[in-house]
Amino acid sequence: MKKFRLFVPLLLAWLLTVPAAATEPQPVWVFDCEHFGTGKYRYMVAPSAIKIINTANGGIALAKAPTWRVSCFRDSEKLEWTAPLSNFDESAISSYIDVPTKREPKKFTILGKETLLGLKCLKCKLIDNRVVWVAEEVHAAPQTTETVARYFNYPSSGGIPLRVIDPSTSPQKERLKPEELEKRRQREKFAKQVPWLSFKGIKVAAAGNLTVDLKSWKKIEYKAGDFEYPKGYKQTRDLKEVIISKEYRDVIKGLVDDLSR
Repeated sequence: MKKFRLFVPLLLAWLLTVPAAATEPQPVWVFDCEHFGTGKYRYMVAPSAIKIINTANGGIALAKAPTWRVSCFRDSEKLEWTAPLSNFDESAISSYIDVPTKREPKKFTILGKETLLGLKCLKCKLIDNRVVWVAEEVHAAPQTTETVARYFNYPSSGGIPLRVIDPSTSPQKERLKPEELEKRRQREKFAKQVPWLSFKGIKVAAAGNLTVDLKSWKKIEYKAGDFEYPKGYKQTRDLKEVIISKEYRDVIKGLVDDLSR
C-alpha cells in the first residue's frame, strides 16, 4: 500500500506534463510577396489567425479565431473598419456588404511539387488556367486562406498564393502617347494605394505573366500580441478611409470611373 501511495503522485506529475507538450504553440509562417502592380505584402500565418500587412502604405488586415472577424486598420490614423469574414467583399472600394457571401474552393489540379527559395510548395492549376504555388507544410484554419482570397479577390485554392502566373496578363508591346504614359503611371500609383481593387488594364511588362512572387519567408515564434485586434480606434463603415491614404481620397472616384471605361 505504501508503494502505491508513492506511485500515485509520480503518475499524476507525469500526466500533467503530457498536455503541455501536446499543446506547444505552433510557429508562425511569415511570407513576403510582391504583387506586381499593387505593391509588397507580408502574410503572418498562424494556425488560427492571419495578418496581412501592406508594407507600401501601412494598411493592415487581421482575422482570427474564434470569431474570424476581419479588422482592416491603419495605425498611423488610429482608424478601423471591421466586419464578419462573410461580409468582407474586396471587389469594390466601399467594401462593406450587408448580404453574406460564400466563397467555395475552386477546382484545381495539382501539377506537382516545387521549391521556392527552399520552401516546399504544391504547384496547382486553377480552372481559369492560373497557376499558383502554395506552401505544402503550412497547416492553418481554412478561414486564413479565405481571408487572403477575399482580400485579393482570388478564387480560393486551399492555400496562401505565394506565386501566381496568370496567362491573361501577357505583356503587350504598344506605343503610347506621353499623356497615355502619364495616365498609366497614375493608375499604377493608385493601384499601390488600393490593394483590394482590381485595376482593369494594368499590365506590368517586367513581370509578364507572373503577377505574384515570393521574395522571402521564415518561421517565427507565436506571440499573441502580433494578432491582437486594435483597441480604441475610430470606427468607419467606409473601407476606403482605411486602405487609401488621405491625399488620394478626393480623386479616387474619378480614377475608378476612368478605369471602368
